[in-house]
Amino acid sequence: MEKFSDIIKVRLGTHGLSASARAAEVLHASNQLLTSLLKADGPAVKAYRLHQGVLYIAAENPSWSQEVWAIQRSVLGNLTKRFGKGVVKKIQIKSLTIK
Repeated sequence: MEKFSDIIKVRLGTHGLSASARAAEVLHASNQLLTSLLKADGPAVKAYRLHQGVLYIAAENPSWSQEVWAIQRSVLGNLTKRFGKGVVKKIQIKSLTIK
């Protein structure tokens, strides 16, 4: 008899949900890390997408974009330590309105 956890892993992989769950976990950790490193009150900066190893971060204005650019190596290092090499390869910063 198969273990329930093994069945779930197979089903998640079959439907592509495993990658989505992993991306959501990385985004959550990224947002916590950004808040901690930048000491930002409110939604000035937000990681909003992980696609093919690129972490997309929205910054409320160009000043916040520069702040993220200054700490991107630290962010990459922390995420690599937590999730392994290659999960996040690059950070792309965009000035966007954050809701």
